[in-house]
Amino acid sequence: MDLIACSLDKPIIFTGSQIPLIEKRSDALINVTEALVLAAQYPIAEVCLYFNRKLLRGNRSSKEHSTSFDAFSSPNFPVLGQLGIDVTLNYEQLLTAKPMQLQTVDFIDEAVTVLPLYPGFSAKTFEYIASQTPTKGLILQTFGAGNAPSANLAFMRALEELIDSGVSVINLTLCRAGMVNQTAYASGDALSQLGVIAGADLTTEAAYAKLHCLIGRGYSNDQIRCLLPQSHRGELTLF
Repeated sequence: MDLIACSLDKPIIFTGSQIPLIEKRSDALINVTEALVLAAQYPIAEVCLYFNRKLLRGNRSSKEHSTSFDAFSSPNFPVLGQLGIDVTLNYEQLLTAKPMQLQTVDFIDEAVTVLPLYPGFSAKTFEYIASQTPTKGLILQTFGAGNAPSANLAFMRALEELIDSGVSVINLTLCRAGMVNQTAYASGDALSQLGVIAGADLTTEAAYAKLHCLIGRGYSNDQIRCLLPQSHRGELTLF
């Protein structure tokens, strides 16, 4: 069972700026110029992000600062390249080029919801989500290694009902770095028993896109439970 049949054989490098190009101190020109150099001259065959002299894997990246030039990071994966006087690429981490056949999926509005937990979280929130027909997937941001208030019976019952209704629920950590391990604590294991999918070290952005892709291709909840923990383009760490 494959999520994506073919891989890229050419670079796709996203970039941007913290200060608009028309401003005197803009970082736009250097970011665009160096992204073009990387795309034109180096064997990159994946979707990347270039910002502030760093090349990052796109599906491992998150924006972490609103005002610094060093705005993006890849907290759970090494930097793919750095540009100083020399261009240094981490060739061991770059994905292998393969022939590409473009495939598209329908993006279903409101199909995926992101929900962070917090002290005093109410089970009524799950009841509201379950009542919203378009919602097919839920990204649950939990504490630490993937822990939730399992002693809250109303919460657990509402979560179980949500999963039984056909909604795919992914467990991600609220922490910036690290990964979900639902076997580490009893509260995490309780989520496993309900059918919550451990999201490993996926970023919220990657999990959101991946879940939308799986739903858009018409996969069932059981198929998503099988496919989501797999690494298809280096988006999560396997152990």
